[in-house]
Parts: sequence; C-alpha cells; structure tokens
Amino acid sequence: KKLKVFSTKCIAITRKEITKDKNIHSNYLTKDLENIISKLDYLIIACPLNESTKNLISKKKISLMKETAVIINIARGSIVNEKDLYEVLSNHRIGGAIIDTWYNYPSSKKENGISPSLFDYHKLNNIVMTPHLSAWSEPMLKRRFTFIARNIENLVKNRKLKNIVFP
Repeated sequence: KKLKVFSTKCIAITRKEITKDKNIHSNYLTKDLENIISKLDYLIIACPLNESTKNLISKKKISLMKETAVIINIARGSIVNEKDLYEVLSNHRIGGAIIDTWYNYPSSKKENGISPSLFDYHKLNNIVMTPHLSAWSEPMLKRRFTFIARNIENLVKNRKLKNIVFP
C-alpha cells in the first residue's frame, strides 16, 4: 500500500496463492522464484525462518537477478546464504543489499562484541546495515507498550512474567 505512491508494481511470492489484494500486482508461488527473480528491481524478504526458507536465497538465485537489483532482508539472516551474499556484494554482481537482520546474535549477556556475521559486510560500499529496526511502527509500538504494561502488572501481582530473556 505504501509503495503505490511511487508507482511501484508489488509482486508477492508466497507458498500458497493469496486471495485478490488490490495492492499486489501479481502473485507467484515460491517454487517459481527462479523464474521471476530476474524481473525484480528489489527483493524484499519478509518470511519466517524454517527448514524450507533457510538459505532460500543463494548464489544460484542471486546470479539470476539484475545487476542493479537490491536485496532487502527484514526477516531472518539465514534466509539469505551468508557467504553467497557477501561474495556477490564483494564482486558487485547486484546493485546492493539492505540488511536489517543478522546471522549471529548473542545468546547471553556475557557475549559482548559478538560479530553479526562471519564476513566483513561493514567494509562493503554497496550495503546498508541496520540493527533489526524495520518493524518499528506505531502499531508495533502500541503492541509492545501493551505487552510491557501487562508484564509490569504481572510483576506487581506476583504472576508469571512473559518472554524473560535472561533469568
């Protein structure tokens, strides 16, 4: 909906065909990704990470993309093969990437300074990197504040807290 103001054709690539959506120009199935990826100017990845999506975007698929194409990953890092993306960007095979999600995250408070990737993405000039902030929106903030308020209420009433990260 927000892309329409830029006269953008939005193509959805999904596991199952979606019902008619006035904001989507056309819908393809994931199994057809290799056939459609060469037509895309931007590939925005917004799917869950699971066995069928891990390394879904690899050098083979990226090599089919336009030289000016940009990959935008707002989902999970491992959906795009880490090494393949680095190599493709290092060789300027595509226009670039915007990464809002990473491959390595600290598993505890004690893991300070953990690198988000095995590769030096920060040395590349064709990538924009953000610290997993793409989901920031007014509805998200409202949901988050509501959740926090409920957890504070649970704390005050000595009830079980939800989503404790570090015990």
